[in-house]
Amino acid sequence: MAFWLRSCRGAGVLCLYGSTRTDADSTHGSRAQKGVRGCGGSGCPVHSPGVRCQGALVLGFRFSRHWAAVFSCPAMSTWRMSRLLRDGEMLFSKRCTASRMVRCSCARTFVLAIFWLRSSIMTDRRHTVFCESLFVRNAALFAPYLGAVGLGEKVLTSPDAEIPLSQYMALWEVVGREVSPSVGLQTGARAQSSDWGAYGYAARSAPSMQLALRCLSHFYAVLAQGARTEVSVNDSFVTLIYQVVDPLITERRQDTEYTTSAALAILRELTKCSSLKPVRVEFEHDRLGDLSVYQDVFSCPVVFNQPDNRMVFAKSLLDMPILTADTRLFQALEPFLQRQHSARVESELLGRMAAHIASGLGSGGVSIEWVASSMNMGVRTLQRRLSEQGLDFTQVVEDVRRSLAEEYVARSDYSFTHIALLLGYSEASSFSRAFRRWTQLTPLKYRQRARG
Repeated sequence: MAFWLRSCRGAGVLCLYGSTRTDADSTHGSRAQKGVRGCGGSGCPVHSPGVRCQGALVLGFRFSRHWAAVFSCPAMSTWRMSRLLRDGEMLFSKRCTASRMVRCSCARTFVLAIFWLRSSIMTDRRHTVFCESLFVRNAALFAPYLGAVGLGEKVLTSPDAEIPLSQYMALWEVVGREVSPSVGLQTGARAQSSDWGAYGYAARSAPSMQLALRCLSHFYAVLAQGARTEVSVNDSFVTLIYQVVDPLITERRQDTEYTTSAALAILRELTKCSSLKPVRVEFEHDRLGDLSVYQDVFSCPVVFNQPDNRMVFAKSLLDMPILTADTRLFQALEPFLQRQHSARVESELLGRMAAHIASGLGSGGVSIEWVASSMNMGVRTLQRRLSEQGLDFTQVVEDVRRSLAEEYVARSDYSFTHIALLLGYSEASSFSRAFRRWTQLTPLKYRQRARG
């Protein structure tokens, strides 16, 4: 079911599959949720088959001929969890108004915006985390709850085990519910650099604080995909930012608090200064439990419901010596981390490229030059990266077109002529022939079979 509403400045709003719960703090949610049915799971256009959606809200904003897709889940504040997808990239913002978000979008149809979300999800479901020594050192904490999220006991004894990010996050949340709401915070406060494997050892052996912080920010993908770390420096402060970017992981309080407090614990380890403290800590989630627990760990003001997660230090942090420095070890580890980082970042190339291709199909031919420009890279660079992964650009375009075609035919109510235009075909007959080549079924037969 879909319906139209009018929003400020003449922007149209289309709501699909909303939660019946109302969030009074949400500009988008409170305006659009009334009368919208909850997602039924298998019929949700946002989720891949087999992924259960629990009341997800998807809004499409129209300004002129452009669309923006906003995704949120009721597990957290709709306003805080809003995502804008533009060219397949997610933009996180608490402050952007609907009209501002709409102007940022360059999707010409709502279905393409939804595909961007689906392509993000398909990419993010491949995000993984290396166990390293975190589970080995905290086996007693995690062992009773592994089965609840579908993990085996191997993760407790194998530092090189690689697990899906979604299961890793879910495990933290289960432990948080069953053990203590501050379990992530307190576990992180006891963290050691060795818990993070080569990534942690490199930071520990860095010759200077600047290099240690660069290592922690630049190489985080070696430890975990689907999250970003950033170090920002200005005239007065050094800020460490951490953000989970997987759009389906809405419950990430425990991981966020673990990662933030662990980063502080590791900085204290590197400097052998147990009194090292930030001047301010910010979290994107609500406060849960006694504020004194946070004060005990950080020894500074802690605030919640912020746009992102960050620790702010005085700039004098950069002048602190690394007392665990080992230049030879760092020089050996840095090239290894660079290779691992490149490999794990490259593994996300296909999903990003697919989203850009999808956004351009409806407006005509999609060239490698256009896609490379949309991805902010040179044509030769894109060709080289595709070649390294054994991919052919023409085949990738064909695969994206087929994926979109199957999605539109099975899940939308668009006419086949409309679908043909969305996919860049000039005639419905050309689309029908291509669809039969892909599936051995006519579009009509495929739609009938998909709907049982």
